Amino acid sequence: MNTKIWNPSQQGWAGMLRAAARQLEHDGRSAVARPLIEALLDGGDVQTPLIDRADAHCLLSSIHLRQGAFEAAEEHARKAIELTEVCGDLEISSKALYALGEVHYLNGAWRGQDSLEEALDIHSKCLKLREQIGDLGAQAISLSRIGVIHERLGNDEEATACYRRSVSLSAEAGSDECGSRSLIHLGGAEEEEGNLSAALDYYERSVLASRPNHDARSLTFDLCNVASVLARLASDLRRARRLLEEAEAIAKSMEWKLAMVRIAQVWGDVEWADGNLADAKAQYEKAGWIADRYGFKGFERVLQDRLSRLADHEADVQGAS
Repeated sequence: MNTKIWNPSQQGWAGMLRAAARQLEHDGRSAVARPLIEALLDGGDVQTPLIDRADAHCLLSSIHLRQGAFEAAEEHARKAIELTEVCGDLEISSKALYALGEVHYLNGAWRGQDSLEEALDIHSKCLKLREQIGDLGAQAISLSRIGVIHERLGNDEEATACYRRSVSLSAEAGSDECGSRSLIHLGGAEEEEGNLSAALDYYERSVLASRPNHDARSLTFDLCNVASVLARLASDLRRARRLLEEAEAIAKSMEWKLAMVRIAQVWGDVEWADGNLADAKAQYEKAGWIADRYGFKGFERVLQDRLSRLADHEADVQGAS
């Protein structure tokens, strides 16, 4: 085989490699996508079109972010923005802004190192570009993230409005996948109110939206959310474990650190609901180790609370016996 035909510097191949890499990344196959992305950048500044190089940096930013490499993720996002300022492609510009917005959001929400207001500003600029382009599905994704930021800032009405608008736009676009994230957060609002049946319905709908297209990122958390409510209901815990096994397999394929913390935490909840207190403690400690390793302070507080309540419960059980 003549390996030269795979050179991304040749006309047409860069776009094909970019499309393949983005689909693989969407499917959660980061280990396969990454060499293709790096091949695009190895094409050189002159040979590889700016639009392909910019998108490659967006994809690498996403991969680094999931793997807990925040500085590298921000570096690639900013490089993508620099390139889009030259090539002027609005779609790639919106992707670059979204990538940078995600770095700031996760740094602010889970690590306490960035301003959520800054993340909101970046994501709002991204949304304006997507409105200008007329991409309804992309708008739905942006609105979902903006809703989450509003929710964390205490702007509950704005958050709910964003979620509902996201679901509406995804339906208009004919893409349930784009609205699956907002279904998650609508479910979260119901769960906060103690409406577990309504929350479970939203979470199940989100799984149905993300599974057909194998939207790996959404599906991972969708599965966790269903398992989490089943744990709270102490219902069908066998199914909850199956869902977590599937979520864990996806997260491992992407080396997704934040998802691994969430999965272990929910697994601890499931074991606790089933009366397996030692297994629950082991899962919480596993989640805590990952959270501490990557600086996810938001999760550290949640897990410390879980372990404290579990210790109190164990003491009560021993006292009753």
